[in-house]
This record gives sequence, C-alpha cells and structure tokens, in this order.
Amino acid sequence: MGKIKSYFNSYPEADQLYETSDGQVFLEKEKAKTHAQRFKDGKVITHVRGREENTEECPEIIKAQAEEKLRTMDFTEDAKTFEQPELLALAKALGVVTPDNKKATLIAALYEIQSQL
Repeated sequence: MGKIKSYFNSYPEADQLYETSDGQVFLEKEKAKTHAQRFKDGKVITHVRGREENTEECPEIIKAQAEEKLRTMDFTEDAKTFEQPELLALAKALGVVTPDNKKATLIAALYEIQSQL
C-alpha cells in the first residue's frame, strides 16, 4: 500500500491530503504551504481520495517529473540555495545513490546526471 493511501485510510474523513516536497503530509493546505516555504520550490502536491495512485505508485511518472525538474536546475548557483531534503528526494526519484547523502555529494551526483540528459 502506498504512503498516501495509508494516510487516507488513517483519516477517513479527509477527501484531500497535501504533501510537501520533503514528503511531509498534511490534512490542511495552509499548514502544508507554511511548511513548504522552507524549501526552494515551495511545492505542495494535492492528493484526492480515490486518485492516490496518480504519482505515488507510478515510478515512470515520478522519474519523468524528476528528470524534468533536474533539467531546469542551475547547479552553478550558490550551493546554499539548495535544500538537502529536496536534493535527496530528487536523487531518490532518479535512482541515484550517494555514500553519505550530504548536500555537496548530492549536488555532484545530480549535476553528473543532468549533464547526461
């Protein structure tokens, strides 16, 4: 069972759930938006009951979205502009494994993948 389906099972009264780019799930959209402001992309994904499988359980869609995001990233920017949870989620979606998951290591690995796209 996917993570979002599990949340819907835990909260039967919820018709929608809100997920931030670091994987946190919220019942209230405003709380999700507030949390998402911590990250560069500020992204909040709305999941609707009955359509939980849209991206949660489709690795091809997740990878395609990650590749598209990677294409737009500018790694020549100051490394401080990137958030480690965002980079880790992107690396995970692309199947990139690093020895320590530190920001610098993730940036180097993602930059190498980006140059091959």
